[in-house]
Amino acid sequence: NVPVSQVRQQLHRNGWLPVNGIFGNGIQTGIENHGVIYASTMGRGIFRCETFRGPVSVPENIYTENSSSLQIYPNPAIDNINIQFDLTQNSNAEISILNLNGQTINTKKLNKLNKGTQNIEMPVSNLSSGIYMISVKTTDGKYLGKLIKK
Repeated sequence: NVPVSQVRQQLHRNGWLPVNGIFGNGIQTGIENHGVIYASTMGRGIFRCETFRGPVSVPENIYTENSSSLQIYPNPAIDNINIQFDLTQNSNAEISILNLNGQTINTKKLNKLNKGTQNIEMPVSNLSSGIYMISVKTTDGKYLGKLIKK
């Protein structure tokens, strides 16, 4: 085992970059190691790992947890919940209840909602006690909130 003093990953993308203000004139940048990981050691040289070469990330889901945009009450809940959100334009909506493993437990589809404040009631009496996520998808965006079921 060799103590490592620094670990870095090459983050520059492969491809063409402006050279002297000229873009795409056939001059290659020479960056051909996107994603390669380098580890420097304390006096023992440098190691290179190409296992993670290339794009090493995935796009994130565009979910926002915003209490001013999505309100769930009563919370904790026993029998029914009210889900309140605002629409800036006429839209369809899909409200889903998910467990903490991401599995959809219940879904309610709403068509042709008018813009403005929406107040939707959903039964939760069939849910076991625990924590759930409420997902609301509309033309305005996607929102995620937490529900506690007593």
